[in-house]
Amino acid sequence: MIYFESQRVVADIIETYKEFKPSKFNGDIKSLILKDVEKMQKYASKYIMKRLKDNFTINNYLESIKNALNNAPPPEITVENVFDGSLALGPKRKLFPTKGKTIIEVESSLFLNQWYPKTAALIIKDIYELIEKRK
Repeated sequence: MIYFESQRVVADIIETYKEFKPSKFNGDIKSLILKDVEKMQKYASKYIMKRLKDNFTINNYLESIKNALNNAPPPEITVENVFDGSLALGPKRKLFPTKGKTIIEVESSLFLNQWYPKTAALIIKDIYELIEKRK
C-alpha cells in the first residue's frame, strides 16, 4: 500500500510540476519527499540511498522506497501518538458526558479509504473489538 501511494504522489508531482526535481517543489511537497528520504535512510541499503543521492530520479526514488519497505519491520498498531482530543472538540462535545466512555479517533490512509473502504472499516472494527475485549 505504501509503495502504491508513493507512486500516486509521484504521479501528482509530475502532473503539477511537469518534472521530478525536488529543488522545484513547493514547501509541502518538498517536506513530504524529505520525510520519505529520512525514513528510507533508516531501512534502505546504503548503495541504494547513494544512488538516490547521486541521481534523484523517479526510478531511483521509487526503488529506494521499495528497498526500504523490504528491509523494514512489519507494520504494527502503536499507541505512541495518543492525543487528548483537544483538536477534536467538536465531535467530542457530541459525546458528552464522556465519563465512563472510551473515545478513540482512528485515521486510516487516503489510499485505503478511497480504494478499499470495506477493508478500512474492518480494520477500524477490529481495533474497536480489541479495545472492548481488554475492558
